Amino acid sequence: MPRSATGSSAVDFRNRTDREHARRIGRAWMAIREDEIAAKAMGINTRNLKLLAFGMGATFGGVSGAMFAAFQGFVSPESFSLMESVMIVAMVVLGGIGHLPGVILGALLLAALPEVLRYVAGPLQDLTDGRLDAAILRQLLIAVAMIVIMLMRPRGLWPTPEHGKSLNKPTGPSASNATNSINP
Repeated sequence: MPRSATGSSAVDFRNRTDREHARRIGRAWMAIREDEIAAKAMGINTRNLKLLAFGMGATFGGVSGAMFAAFQGFVSPESFSLMESVMIVAMVVLGGIGHLPGVILGALLLAALPEVLRYVAGPLQDLTDGRLDAAILRQLLIAVAMIVIMLMRPRGLWPTPEHGKSLNKPTGPSASNATNSINP
């Protein structure tokens, strides 16, 4: 059974990005993300690699925009509202920046939120005697959810796995002795 072109390209993109972490450029990007000064000291050209990342992001954005225009048939400024942009950022922050499964989880949760609000909005509107519009209530609850997530889990619901220097930090009472013996 053949897969659709979109599904096939999404799986191909995911496989390519997984393999990119094992390549030289992917390792260099990870080194820059962890500690830019250390990456520079190791001989990585951070300026060029940052420009490459920006260019690749712009390329993906351009291709996505072309696909959006092809599917819509017509694109106008009204196609891109502030609320849609906020929702996309909220999906990324809620799920976990830099971790694709986390972003997908955030997108699924925020896509399901309007359906949940249908059952919650009625009693809340009755409580306020109809002064709260459903759209305003939705924005309010999304903002509250974002604040709670940022306070409770600043890296998102499903953050990217830890890499590098944060894994090697010693803990416990012997940690202070270890750092004192290293730094006289």
